Amino acid sequence: MPEINKINYQELNEENGSYWLILKDFKKFKKIMNIYNCEKQYSTYPSFLIESNKNWRDKELNWYVIYCKK
Repeated sequence: MPEINKINYQELNEENGSYWLILKDFKKFKKIMNIYNCEKQYSTYPSFLIESNKNWRDKELNWYVIYCKK
């Protein structure tokens, strides 16, 4: 069974190897996607829906599952 750890997104770096992240915060999701070598694997709602409804971004309605690799 894989080990599950809670990490601070500010402590992420490319030295940590490959890892999966689950997020609800849109701003953190966008920041991580822009800085690290990550790919979105799953989203509760389609991206176009979240991007077009700014109110939904702040309410943390969407779950993001992303995979980051070296």
